[in-house]
Amino acid sequence: MTKTALARMGNGKRSPYTIEDLGDRELEVFQLIGRGFGTREIATALHLSVKTIASHRENIKVKLNLKSGSTLVQHAIHWAQTNQMI
Repeated sequence: MTKTALARMGNGKRSPYTIEDLGDRELEVFQLIGRGFGTREIATALHLSVKTIASHRENIKVKLNLKSGSTLVQHAIHWAQTNQMI
């Protein structure tokens, strides 16, 4: 599945954004979500507040046109599995 197709899966509408459009910190948060980390765990790992991580999650959902947190997690897991870092 291409990154653009993944970004479109949120609600069937084309999103003007793709994974490549995420900021560095958003991508880092997205990767950690995909590896199974929760919001509090991500905040601790990145030395940020839970509120900051929640904001990043919301920004990612908007950019990727995702409707819910569970959809975000599903997409992040799929992306992490197909883009495993060596």
